[in-house]
Amino acid sequence: MRRKNTTSMLLIAATALTALIPTLPLPAASLTLAEEVPNEISMPNMLVPKWSNGALIVVRDYHTINPTIWVVEHQSPHVVPFTIPGAQSMNIYDWDRGIDGTIGLSGSAVDADGRASGFVAWISSDERTSKVIQTLLYTPWRLAVAPDGTLWAVGREFTSLGSGVLKPQSDVVRHFDQSGRTLGSFVPQSTNRDAKTLVNPANRLRATRDRIASYLPAEGRYIEISFAGKVLTDISVPRPGQPDSRTGGLAITDNDEIFVSAEWQAATAGGTSQFVGIFTLDKSTQAWRIVLQRTATAGARPGTEDFGATLGVDGNRLVLEGPQRLKFYKISE
Repeated sequence: MRRKNTTSMLLIAATALTALIPTLPLPAASLTLAEEVPNEISMPNMLVPKWSNGALIVVRDYHTINPTIWVVEHQSPHVVPFTIPGAQSMNIYDWDRGIDGTIGLSGSAVDADGRASGFVAWISSDERTSKVIQTLLYTPWRLAVAPDGTLWAVGREFTSLGSGVLKPQSDVVRHFDQSGRTLGSFVPQSTNRDAKTLVNPANRLRATRDRIASYLPAEGRYIEISFAGKVLTDISVPRPGQPDSRTGGLAITDNDEIFVSAEWQAATAGGTSQFVGIFTLDKSTQAWRIVLQRTATAGARPGTEDFGATLGVDGNRLVLEGPQRLKFYKISE
């Protein structure tokens, strides 16, 4: 009497059963207010602040050769000087702070002959020296400082100055060492929908202990790349809140918890109301899940209500903008 191959039959049945089990969404994190710190910095033309490696960085950029860069550490603010010799004007697009206090910048500048170029720059931790690397036709729109002090950027490159035509074989993500050498490039421009989504004001880039993460809301795309150059995640995600929501800062913990702030309108019993929320990304379902929400006051200035934009993370705490203060929320499951 021949025995049936019950092992194979069980394996097939188990495989079929596994295929029927849906991927369950991860439980959403919860936020608990842990600390509030005064923040009195407010100025005209101030760009959205960023919290990075224990300090708040605030930039005022008004097409000048001397942008104002504030660093607030231990509630003590000071101005960091930065100029580019020979530049007649410049724009600062993004900034970040390394674990040793080094500041990274990205932007564009125009010289006395009217020639424009993108650039990335380092300001030393003692703030006495700086180094600027021209990126020419590549516009480094967003920037992050990795733990090893190298710079990562997300941007776009045209075929020639003023052409408005993307160079399809060029990559969106670039990795620079402190000598200005390009260590690697990733994600071809040809995989993006159009040139405008690569320089959207809502785009964000962050570095964690082992990867960089880029979120392009207008493109509906979230990307993670390891410091070794491996693309770990490249997924489509909708905007949080509503399809036309305005997204704020991106924040990522070392536990791979991803947060973003958003503002949107929605119909209510009394008409239409404005809402502000903090969302966390569930990569398994490619969806944002709300963890904190409030109704916005019509006409209120940014930073004057209970909580606003996501500024970054401080250890295992999420840093949010509040009314003349910074608000630190403990993150828990």
